[in-house]
Amino acid sequence: MGEGIVKQFGGQNVDIYKKADLVVINTCCVTGKAEKEVRKEIRRVKRENPECFLAVCGCWVDRIKNLDLPVRQAGLKIKSASWRIESKIDLLINNKDKKKIGEILRKKFIITKIRLNDTEVKYLGKYGQYKKAMVKIQEGCDNFCSYCIVPWVRGRSKSRSADKIIKEVKEKVNEGIEEIILTGTDIEDYKLINKNMKRNLKTPRIKNHLVQLIKVILKKTKVKKISFGSMGLKIFSKEFIDLYNDDLTKNRLSAHFHIPLQSGCDKTLKRMKRRYKVSEFIKTIQKIKELIPDSTFSTDIIVGFPGEKKREFERTFITVKKLKKILGKRFTKAHIFRFSQRDNTVAAKMLGQPGWEKVAENKKKARSTVIKNCLGSE
Repeated sequence: MGEGIVKQFGGQNVDIYKKADLVVINTCCVTGKAEKEVRKEIRRVKRENPECFLAVCGCWVDRIKNLDLPVRQAGLKIKSASWRIESKIDLLINNKDKKKIGEILRKKFIITKIRLNDTEVKYLGKYGQYKKAMVKIQEGCDNFCSYCIVPWVRGRSKSRSADKIIKEVKEKVNEGIEEIILTGTDIEDYKLINKNMKRNLKTPRIKNHLVQLIKVILKKTKVKKISFGSMGLKIFSKEFIDLYNDDLTKNRLSAHFHIPLQSGCDKTLKRMKRRYKVSEFIKTIQKIKELIPDSTFSTDIIVGFPGEKKREFERTFITVKKLKKILGKRFTKAHIFRFSQRDNTVAAKMLGQPGWEKVAENKKKARSTVIKNCLGSE
């Protein structure tokens, strides 16, 4: 998005938003805490820089539009915390349109194109200074885990064509980028062939589409390294692991993998609608450790999921200790989330029913601390 804005305006990226003419907040709504932080950030920006043009985009925008649309269409006054803050925002941009943010802002916001030393200003984002860049290969999710709002705000799984991805990677390399990070909502669901297209019977069935995409990128571009966003267990097929034993590819692939566990108890995983068991997760981790040299791992864990009794949490604690014992220093980080109720999800609808009892906030906090202390992580 930063690149899109700079291509339209030029201008200079400033570290202190108090000095900015234009501020863009890209938002998340995966947890209640994330939404609270979004509203807090909007208030802070407008309080400390009231004259700036504030654009807000991302999942939070889609969420408030979708949830409050019937109320708005009826002409009723909206009293939610999200819409009370809308008056502070100059422009709302949903996920679908945020890739065109530069063009959209160009129509709304006028700025003189600036040159520094007669050289066009280049945008260096979070990763740019390290010669890294994210490349999205897929959007949306078909899994519908019982706690997750993502399918409701991002829609069903959609893959980008390999041609578009290759073109973007080449552009990044020409700009000096050395490492690309393949990202998406659920990259294990990446498809090289559109689901609606009829398969050519002469074309061999592709077992792992992500592997084929990686091979194409390595073959057709000069990018020095490929890294990955969050990854599901299905990705780690023999085809994928073989990439790390091939002299032509292994040195161009990152060996760090972020694989969400979410819970170390099979009963909890079943309520979460996660499609694996703890034994499968551990077996995959052991396989990766053995077959991919120097591999490292990070994960996500949710504590306080509805119905998570003391015994279920203890199973998660035991699983985490087991993973730590298997991996040692290769276990680099775990993001611990306290369960957050999200509208429209199964967990929200079932909350309070037998087997889905609400876990008190003080217990969630205590369980989060226990896991953090076990791992020595954030």
